[in-house]
Amino acid sequence: MVCVRVHLYVCAYVCAYVDVYNPSQSVAQLRLVKSKSELDLLRHAGKLASHAFRAVMAHSHPGVGEAQLESVFEHSIKMAGAQWLSFPPVVAGGDRANTLHYIVNNRTVK
Repeated sequence: MVCVRVHLYVCAYVCAYVDVYNPSQSVAQLRLVKSKSELDLLRHAGKLASHAFRAVMAHSHPGVGEAQLESVFEHSIKMAGAQWLSFPPVVAGGDRANTLHYIVNNRTVK
């Protein structure tokens, strides 16, 4: 764990040294372990996403808009009970599908 000693000057009469630790490594280790409830939520989210992706594939055809497909995805997720999406959908056709994190979603799929 990385430790940095910081000199704190409070006023003319008070100063102190404080050890400050970077918690990144500890937090990363804690994130590796999931409780049963966390695992259940992750499985449920995966099922919702899988259902939504199938709905998008069913509505995909030449001439459909990327925004329409994004709407199908969001509608499917929310109709299944989700309050919000955990990520902005990447809906892209053609060469745009190769753009990492493409979120414009305003073109027609050919």
